[in-house]
Amino acid sequence: MRLFLLLAALVGASQGLQTFAGDQVLRLEPSNDEQVRLLKQLEALEPLQLDFWRFPSYPGRPADVQVPFACLQDVKAFLESHQIKYSVLIEDVQAIVDEEAREMNLNERRDRGSDSFNYAAYHPLESVSGIRICSPPLTRLFCLSLQTQDGDGGEAETHGPALAPPNARFNCR
Repeated sequence: MRLFLLLAALVGASQGLQTFAGDQVLRLEPSNDEQVRLLKQLEALEPLQLDFWRFPSYPGRPADVQVPFACLQDVKAFLESHQIKYSVLIEDVQAIVDEEAREMNLNERRDRGSDSFNYAAYHPLESVSGIRICSPPLTRLFCLSLQTQDGDGGEAETHGPALAPPNARFNCR
């Protein structure tokens, strides 16, 4: 899920819509019901633009949140003032987004110069849908719901003989 969100962030960043320079991802560890309630209140404060990757639900279950650089110190001060333990999972979100962009560009260049399919690389849904066009009886494309703001993702499978298990499966968006 974290990779999916980073890829979604990459798309936004590549279109110049949003950057994440200095943003951090914090793991929050509420130890009682009051701390869970406080984290839910924090989540509801829209001006902070917090992006919860894993929501606070009950004591002992960690919550992960991406905190914009502009309010990072305020959020950390809030957590400390309420004795909510936290640790930094990602020091700089933009650095990871930039690294992922470099890797995607490298993989794209490699793919263009080759007839083979790189199973380890990210592929947008459109490129995987092309597999279905090339061999319709062997490929099945279906959508499934993901916990994202957009809502939909896709998955493609390639099959051998009828009733055989999938030979390959691609998660894509």
